[in-house]
Order: sequence, then C-alpha cells, then structure tokens
Amino acid sequence: MFVYCSENLVIGFYNILKMAFVAVLQPSDIHGLKFPDRLGTFLLRIPFFILHYGGFTAIHCVFVFVIFKKPERILIEVSNWPTEIKIALMALLISHGVSFVCNYVLKREFASVKFFTLMIGPYVRMVLTHIAVLIGAFLTMALGSPAFLLVMLVVLKTTLDLILHLRIHKKIIVVTDGQGSVKKEQDKADG
Repeated sequence: MFVYCSENLVIGFYNILKMAFVAVLQPSDIHGLKFPDRLGTFLLRIPFFILHYGGFTAIHCVFVFVIFKKPERILIEVSNWPTEIKIALMALLISHGVSFVCNYVLKREFASVKFFTLMIGPYVRMVLTHIAVLIGAFLTMALGSPAFLLVMLVVLKTTLDLILHLRIHKKIIVVTDGQGSVKKEQDKADG
C-alpha cells in the first residue's frame, strides 16, 4: 500500500517537470503563452501545484498508514524502508522517467498539451488510488489477510494504468511542418 501512495509522489514529480517544459519550451503560437504567462507559471502555478498536490498526497499517505495501523514516522525514515519498497520506488521512478523522456520530450507532447490538463491530470490517478485503498482496507479487514488485496490491487491497478497510459499518449500526435512549426493532430481513431 505504501508503494501505491508513493506513486503519487513520482507522478507529481514528473508532472512538475512537464509543467516546466510547457512554460519554457512550448511554442507561443500553440496556447499563446507569452513571457508574463511563462513567468507566472514558475512563480505561481507550479508552486501552487506543489503545495496543493503535495498536501493531498500527504493526507492520502497518512490515511493509508492509519487504516493499516502503521506508524506515520516511517514516511520520513527512508533508511528504515524495506529493500523491496526501495526497489519498487526506483522501478516507478524509472518507468515514469522513460515514459516522460520517450513521450513527452522526444515525441514533443509538451508542444501541444494544455497547462490546465497538466494541473488536473494527476488528481484523476490519485482519486483512483484513494478508491483502491478504501476497497482494499475493507477487504483486508473482512478477510483478515492482505494477500487477496495485494493480488487484486496489482492486477487492477496495472491494467488501469496501462489503459490510461495508452489513452493519454494515443490522443496526442505532434506533427512538424519541416520548418519548426508544430501542429497538434488528434488520433484518427478518436475522430
């Protein structure tokens, strides 16, 4: 359960990088981000996201630890985390990092994504994680063992993550006209 909470931190970290890419590198003709908007993004929007999303993530993690009767101090005692947790977190960082570089940077998704979409996108995943944690907590209490919960969460969350990942990256196709201008096209399957 701690790994699922921690994934919200990883998603938030890469989302901050995505917002910075939009503020710095998105062509002005896409969404009209002029210098004051770009500066406002760094001085206001990104810090707001960090505080707001960080607060939601902290509440979520504390909630999980209270439900499963684990001491909250484990959140800050990284040296005491089990090796399996550290490996899982590294896998999450690498997985999301590869997706960030391949899709967002190399396929130039940053050139056409709307900033508002970046601001609200991670909350969808967080809500799904909240639902999974609540259902999992009730099942664990009812069954007396977390084994079924862990199997269910791994299968359901992995499936859901794959579907969301493919759906997000399928919609955005960036095309250049050979002179550096960027256009966004919708995938033909989406109409």
